[in-house]
Amino acid sequence: MSKTPRTTPPQLVATKPYQTLVWDITTLPLLTRGHNTYLHCVVDLYSRAIVGWGIDDQPNTTVAEEIFTQIIATATKQGHQVEMIHSDNGTSMKSRKMQQFCQTHGIVRSHSRPRISDDNPHVESSFATLKNDPTYPKVFEDKNHARNWIRTWVDYYNTTRAHSALEFFTPHQILTNTWKGTWAIRNSAKQRLYEQNPTRFRHQRPRVRTPEPEVYFNLTNTPEHQGNTTLINELMQ
Repeated sequence: MSKTPRTTPPQLVATKPYQTLVWDITTLPLLTRGHNTYLHCVVDLYSRAIVGWGIDDQPNTTVAEEIFTQIIATATKQGHQVEMIHSDNGTSMKSRKMQQFCQTHGIVRSHSRPRISDDNPHVESSFATLKNDPTYPKVFEDKNHARNWIRTWVDYYNTTRAHSALEFFTPHQILTNTWKGTWAIRNSAKQRLYEQNPTRFRHQRPRVRTPEPEVYFNLTNTPEHQGNTTLINELMQ
């Protein structure tokens, strides 16, 4: 009996914004029974920021291409380059049109292993956060209602909601490298508390953690992949 060949796990790494993007499409139910609209969502692996999204009546490669075109323009303007796009094995993701788009822009494509749902966890986590939000409508009146709600939520997710995987900075702060000011405030407050009562910290100065300088998925946690190695004097520059 033949067996399904084992495929290599996708290996993703990001050391700067826009370097590696992950994307997927999720269903948003409409008020009319049996009708849906579809959210196309792109997440920057490094910052967890939602850097592009679109709504359409069905999974649509053209919509995805428009989203990525805008993302590439934004990244280029900010001095960054999109190097890899990761997705699952959906028809829109593996279409010839997306293949040609990536070839045109010199982007490497990466896909999840067949029947391995955990191979695109970062964007799936964003979908879970979205649909578990207390304000999520469960069903939308129409496509415009969905579009307006998603726009408001994405702004909240990127700029207001502190992310535990980012040491409780926001995705926008990591994406724009503006988190250091907030870190300095936190560190100053912790040091004042230490000076006032060292025994509270067992006589050890508190260490305010910094975001991981490297985000990776399916890579071995070897010494060269250790996180939180940024020195304090580098942060204060």
